[in-house]
Amino acid sequence: MKTLLIVDDNPSTIWITRLSLGNKYHYIEAYNVPSAILELRRNQDIDLIISDLNMPEFSGIDLVRHVRKIGYNIPIIILTTSEEIVRKNEAIKEGATAWINKPFQIAEFRSLVKDLSNLVNESENEKNIMELAG
Repeated sequence: MKTLLIVDDNPSTIWITRLSLGNKYHYIEAYNVPSAILELRRNQDIDLIISDLNMPEFSGIDLVRHVRKIGYNIPIIILTTSEEIVRKNEAIKEGATAWINKPFQIAEFRSLVKDLSNLVNESENEKNIMELAG
């Protein structure tokens, strides 16, 4: 079972995200970026991060920067109500894997999470093959 880290300062949004994806995943919740970073350090098996863009103190883009700076290649989906192209481009430039606007279409969101989970599987398989070959 894949492990998803959901980061949002609004508990209702975390609940809706979990409800939208169903019981196919193990969920870890964080209500701000510092808590998310602690969860990443505690749980090395996180397969995907879903983060809100706008949160107090630190944004989803700050989380993306930190995750990439410490070398994690985990796919990151940014959720937002913002349609700002500049912020979207900044998030992608910093290493966000995808951007989806709230409210989202559940089928589209599920498909995106599934596709990114498959990318994780492919990356893990390639890494394991390289380790075996090395």
